[in-house]
Amino acid sequence: MKKHVIGLMLLFVIFSMTFADDLAKNDYLTISPSIGYYYAVTPEYLFLISTEENYCEECPREYFRLDNDGWFYFSDEYDNVLMIEGYPDAQFYITDSNTWKTGEYEKNRGIYYKEWYGTVYSATSELKEKTKEGTVIYKADNMKKFAYAPGDHHSDFSWNFEGKPWAEGVKGYGIGEKIRISTKEPFHILEILNGYVCPQHTDLYKKNSRVKTFTVKDLDNNLEYVFNLEDAVEFQFFKLRKVTKNVELTIKDVYKGDIWDDTFITTILPDAYSSDWEDKSVPFVQTYTYKCDKKEILDRIEAAKKACEAND
Repeated sequence: MKKHVIGLMLLFVIFSMTFADDLAKNDYLTISPSIGYYYAVTPEYLFLISTEENYCEECPREYFRLDNDGWFYFSDEYDNVLMIEGYPDAQFYITDSNTWKTGEYEKNRGIYYKEWYGTVYSATSELKEKTKEGTVIYKADNMKKFAYAPGDHHSDFSWNFEGKPWAEGVKGYGIGEKIRISTKEPFHILEILNGYVCPQHTDLYKKNSRVKTFTVKDLDNNLEYVFNLEDAVEFQFFKLRKVTKNVELTIKDVYKGDIWDDTFITTILPDAYSSDWEDKSVPFVQTYTYKCDKKEILDRIEAAKKACEAND
């Protein structure tokens, strides 16, 4: 009996250590759970603030955490959700198995996003894996399959269960492997969801390798860039100098997987704020991630507090 108790205590400690990881001391975030509201997150505080800054509520800090698999969690008395930060703002994915959307709509209809760009994907290699269900091909075309269902079908809480990411299919980490993206409509932004992102199996992100650095060629304008990606489950946005219809991305460096060397990319989407966008004052590459300036976050919290006090 004593051995059983000690064993249970060890399991509890291991479990606590696994899910007790949190923000670094200098990480300050803004997370948007819905239109009109966002969370201001610091290592000590969590505030729900309206965009009009006339509403502010302090929430227990333990509601929010970053786990060892690189995923953000928000858990209160009502919800237990995973968060993929960055597009648009942030989206929540319900982790309660009873609320996952697994209907025919999501399986057969809701897997493509921004299809009006007419994007064509190709790669120099693709991973083929034998499973109990048969051979799975992590093909380049998978990168246009996105988490959201199209239209107004509660897309914030939808996930494409049939979707798979792309993975290089050569020996090693895929250094030098290329991805080619061509579109019908011009774009100047690439939105990248790095690694193997799956809310049903969050451990696959760290177990497999992720891209650390891409070199990128704009084939239409003869321009070259370097994209350095954060190692986080988030959308990362990269601006190009000019609009284009053809780019080639080459893997130059990776974050090595804890178990496997296969390098994955879940999604790469082209986008454009306007078809004639060009701004030489903007840096060649600009990354948008979840991290925010410390002073900006603290100023937002103070402004929201004052607005709340003025309304009382």
